[in-house]
Amino acid sequence: MVRGLRARRRRTGEADPLAGRAAVEALLDRPLRAGAEPAAVARLAALLGEAARRAGRAGESPAVEERAAEVSALARALVVRVVEEPVSVRISGWPPGFGAAARARLLGRPPGELERVAPAEAARLVAALDGLALGGGRLRVEVALPPDAVLPPLSRRDRAEAGRRRRAPPWLPHLDEQGRLSLTPRPIARRQAAWLGAGRVLDPFCGCGGNAVAFARAGARVIAFERDPARAALARANFRAMGVADRVELRVGDGVARLPALLRRWPDAAVFVDPPWPPGATRWAELAPPGLEAALAPATAVMLKLPRALDPRTLPGGLERWRLRYEFGAAGPGEDAGLGRVVKMITALRRGVA
Repeated sequence: MVRGLRARRRRTGEADPLAGRAAVEALLDRPLRAGAEPAAVARLAALLGEAARRAGRAGESPAVEERAAEVSALARALVVRVVEEPVSVRISGWPPGFGAAARARLLGRPPGELERVAPAEAARLVAALDGLALGGGRLRVEVALPPDAVLPPLSRRDRAEAGRRRRAPPWLPHLDEQGRLSLTPRPIARRQAAWLGAGRVLDPFCGCGGNAVAFARAGARVIAFERDPARAALARANFRAMGVADRVELRVGDGVARLPALLRRWPDAAVFVDPPWPPGATRWAELAPPGLEAALAPATAVMLKLPRALDPRTLPGGLERWRLRYEFGAAGPGEDAGLGRVVKMITALRRGVA
């Protein structure tokens, strides 16, 4: 079909908008208009079937050119059109504590500026945000379109961006596979340390030690626990490499079981909690190991690192006991600039004894 349209253009000088494979594929991906004539649809199907049977055959003729032109005209008349004028976008399902500033950062524009959105940008918002799990629910992106109109397809560049792994290079030198997946991005770890602002931090789920490094670099004394001796060895190597070995005491064992005794000894110590995240977890009870809530009760300051999909209304004591921050990945040297609009996790902070 494409060859026929191009041959027709060379012979007659008449250009056709479908004289390219990508244009044909994009058009055939569109649904039919409501009320499309069955006879015209049948004719289009027959011509497309003939074109498929002729695929790969050498030679072109005026008859092939005319059939290709008829396919082009029929298809453009029968399918819905791609909208060109600005559209209105509505986004619902915002989670608790996700305020106007966070919404603007995620959207790349103030939330109130969604009444007139360029169609290509609306398509990007749908691709990036519709169905996004956030704060115990999912976002829903609805676009008000004229009858028999659709949004333009994503460009090749946008499709590549949507499929790209948005992960900055690891900033700790000693990591296993789990550590590479769970390591807190360095800008977020720094923000968490500054927000907690504690002189002593108890970290019962140390892992490879990323947050412990950030707390120590912020001036805190850290007592960290890791149950896996191999991961504890990686954490120690990271503490030495990052110059904080003198400020972090690492113990191998069950940190949750030791919390009550440590809090009796240091009642003003803060507790940082980053338990393993089971896939698909959306409730605090799915993250917290047995005994954790009771162990945290006497702590005067508790910070939780949570999956972005977790519902903060399920946190111990209820949402009103916690201050929330939805943490965005920060773009920096060597990092994907798109990280600035990605919610990576939720930080929850409670001050005062439970």
